[in-house]
Amino acid sequence: MNVLISAGPHLKGTSDTLAQKTLAFCRDQNKNFIFWQLAKERILPCLGCQRCGRLDNLGQCVLESKDQGKRLLQQLVDAQNVIFFAPIYFYHLPGLTKNFLDRAQSFYVLWERQRLTAKPGKLKAVLVAGRSKGQKLFAGAELSLKYFGQIFNLELSCLGLKGINAPQEITPSILEKVFAFILD
Repeated sequence: MNVLISAGPHLKGTSDTLAQKTLAFCRDQNKNFIFWQLAKERILPCLGCQRCGRLDNLGQCVLESKDQGKRLLQQLVDAQNVIFFAPIYFYHLPGLTKNFLDRAQSFYVLWERQRLTAKPGKLKAVLVAGRSKGQKLFAGAELSLKYFGQIFNLELSCLGLKGINAPQEITPSILEKVFAFILD
């Protein structure tokens, strides 16, 4: 299974536009992807209640009947290729995206106890920042995504794009860079 995730909060924003263009490119290459736009999904923040770690409730989140978190995360167990697009806000992922990652806690407790078996795969993250400077601009997001991917046996590689403030600033050379990255 292949999954392409637009993880930004703005539909038709910069990262979402890049995700949409990449989805079209993949379809032109006869590569099928399930497409998610987190901005269209209801994903509640993790409560930190730790009930998912109790033996009588192992891996079960108290929120799973109230939102789409578990349904989406469950698909990553079988994913071989995940392409993830997200904007960078203040040197990290936006709140919506972080909520999604945090909700993987119920999967983490299974993984930690060796009760989650995910097929090995790749997590390719395209991180988009409006800011054009910053040596560690993507470091926080990369660290979070690395350990998120580990739960689902996905090896992370990242492409950081700086200085792209709006969809109209996406040039053909930027698209070429993104397409080459996802094909590698």
